[in-house]
Amino acid sequence: MSNQLKSWWAQGLAVLLVAAVVPGCFHSSRGSSGGGPGSGSGLSLDNLVVQVGPDFALVEWDSDLVADGRVDFGLTPVYTEQAVGQVGVTHHRVLLTGLIPGTLYHFNASAETALGEFAEFGDRVLTTLAVASIESDDFNASNLDRSIWTYEDPHDWGQLRMIGAGTDLARVELEVPPGGGTITREGQLRLAQNVQNVVHTEWEAKFFNRFDRTGGEGGLFVESVPGNYLNFGFRFDGTDVWLDAERFVGDVSTELVSVLAFGGPWTSEDGLWLRVHRLESSYWTTFSTDGLVWLNGPGLIFSEVPQRGGLFAGLKAGLGEPFVLKTDYVFDNAMPIVPEDGDTPVDNLSPYVYRWRLDVISDSAARLRWWSDEPSGGSVRWGQTAEYLAGVNFTEALDYVNEGVLSGLAPASLYHLQALVEDSMGHEEILPDMSFHTNGYGSTIPAIRVWNGWQHETLHHNYQIFGENGLPQDRINVVGRIYDEDEERIALSNTLEWSLNGADYELALLGDDRAIETAPWRLSDEGDFNIVIPTERLTEGRLIDGYHKNELLLRASDDDGHEVFRMVFLQFKPQMSWPRNFSTDFAGAAMDDKHGLQTQVQVVDGDWMIDQDPTHGFVLRTNRKNLGYNRMFALGEALGENAWDDYEATIPFRVMGFDSAGFTPGTLSYGIGVITRWNGHQPGGAFDEPLHGIYPLDTAFTYRWYDLVGGETWEQWVNENNQEILGFQAPPIVPGEDYMMRVRVETRPNGSVRHSMKFWPFGENEPADWTQTQTSPAGGPETGSLAIFAHHVDLVVRDITVEAVE
Repeated sequence: MSNQLKSWWAQGLAVLLVAAVVPGCFHSSRGSSGGGPGSGSGLSLDNLVVQVGPDFALVEWDSDLVADGRVDFGLTPVYTEQAVGQVGVTHHRVLLTGLIPGTLYHFNASAETALGEFAEFGDRVLTTLAVASIESDDFNASNLDRSIWTYEDPHDWGQLRMIGAGTDLARVELEVPPGGGTITREGQLRLAQNVQNVVHTEWEAKFFNRFDRTGGEGGLFVESVPGNYLNFGFRFDGTDVWLDAERFVGDVSTELVSVLAFGGPWTSEDGLWLRVHRLESSYWTTFSTDGLVWLNGPGLIFSEVPQRGGLFAGLKAGLGEPFVLKTDYVFDNAMPIVPEDGDTPVDNLSPYVYRWRLDVISDSAARLRWWSDEPSGGSVRWGQTAEYLAGVNFTEALDYVNEGVLSGLAPASLYHLQALVEDSMGHEEILPDMSFHTNGYGSTIPAIRVWNGWQHETLHHNYQIFGENGLPQDRINVVGRIYDEDEERIALSNTLEWSLNGADYELALLGDDRAIETAPWRLSDEGDFNIVIPTERLTEGRLIDGYHKNELLLRASDDDGHEVFRMVFLQFKPQMSWPRNFSTDFAGAAMDDKHGLQTQVQVVDGDWMIDQDPTHGFVLRTNRKNLGYNRMFALGEALGENAWDDYEATIPFRVMGFDSAGFTPGTLSYGIGVITRWNGHQPGGAFDEPLHGIYPLDTAFTYRWYDLVGGETWEQWVNENNQEILGFQAPPIVPGEDYMMRVRVETRPNGSVRHSMKFWPFGENEPADWTQTQTSPAGGPETGSLAIFAHHVDLVVRDITVEAVE
């Protein structure tokens, strides 16, 4: 009993006043006894009144004779405790303390005179007042109730959505992006509220989730101080659904107890229920798949005083898709909302804009993005003063994620921006003033050039597409160069960083024209960069019209304090597999400038372009201004059940010329080549970023010019678990002439792999025999794409044809 209630009780006023002010807070019962069992005929009892609170009860009654009163009580009719009142009175008042809130008790009030006359009422019951430790919420609203909840997203990477207000599917959704990679407080999303220290309580939540993808986990948490908490959540381990109880101390998992909740994945969205029970320091769970039959789950001891609790969602392992926790309601069952989703909500609040981000994306454009708990639109005003006189942009549609792009800005200028965010009812939220500088340009300021994509003419964005036909390797490459005219050594004076979808910036290495031993070979020129991104990270982008929309923001800075940005939009089409029989269509790619060459091939290194040849029409060609080390592209499916294994490819090509920097330390030659069963660069050699190893290798047929006159040779590089180079005889390649090359890779019945190549001038009859054949033992790559490279060579490639070898 609290000190305040004890004070009120001493005054003899408060309990009665509370009963009058809060109807239904106290349960009252009345009765009379003409003596009761064992009583003398002269003593009788009457006017029994019981008034209850959360952890106490006041029992009052009258006796017709002066007597001593007492109350026996307990959780059953077999009483275990006793409380006594004043002696020698006719109006008896007995206070029962230390009761459990929301609990039914049995009691018997009695009195006895000094002469031994005894009377009792017999067994009666009372129920203490239930006290909620948290506020219940059925999320039947257009906006999050921020008087109850606080949304927590330490990395600013998640999404909060209120959906279905006014329907029986009203819910709140917490979306964790792929790559979240942690279930700790620093990596999870939360809806948290303050918790009252009620020692006997029961929380209940209902989820609409599917639990059928490895790694996602969501449920309820209770926390004492930041970093010390319990998580109770459902998790799919790839085989079954488990209910976990996990303790964290200092944000480190110290104890995990799991119970099998469901054999196999949970694919229904009808409902999955979770209850968390507390009695003193004991916490335990029950769960249900229908809301009727409840099964026992795991539990833990947590002796710390809870301060906060609510919902959590996170990832224990990276997922190829986001994990979304869909919650119908969170109740303290002491005070649930009945009926759940029974009200018709009225939207009278402005959108809750829980995150916004302003990015300068070129020298003439900036973009504001905002995230809200309900679909919103609005307008963005800007100008070179806080008067915002330059213009207004209106968003076209209501969405949970919105943006406004400002174009036509003056380079190297200060701007102010303000956004007015509006929902469908016209309720507005005005974001605070934001200021930014556009990129400058000139001889003293860095510039970022991104290769192989479509460049927006006015916004100066770069657009690239991946996965249109499949994946030639398990990563993508975004390549280009930093220019800074007043700096002789860009790699020493400039820094390039990149951020994917708003994540933390990562440092990219830059090419350095110092000795080859000190710079990655694939970054062959001063300021070159090659940003390598695993394809699984491309699923982090929002899925729109079948493509994951990703944003790669590049930030370059120099030692004079200049800073510029460039946005690269990466579209990724998932779950595609390259056809086993395939022909490129460079003419079609030329007509589709927004998608272009990477619908036909995937660039690995260098600057490639669709060019128009006067003889052969549209061709794929290295940009002769940016020749360098092993400029490469690939096509075909490298991995998975549809990966290419045995195939034959025909490559028409012409060598146009050579890079004057070809003969440098570490390169020593010019060359072109074709690689079969390519899986991407591997570790090996002096440099790890980007990787430049090619072993393990299936095979590569190459032609190399060690000297412009007389030093040419054909080579076949094979793996055989070693790096081995085989020389063979074939006609030379003459620059400016057209040629045909056919390569074949085929697995033999004994597991060995036969490689074949033939080569002849374009327009002549194809030779009947292979120019070179070689058989490797089993043990090399079993599948992979087709890769073509030009090493310090200006190479033209016409449409390539690949046929499966059955």
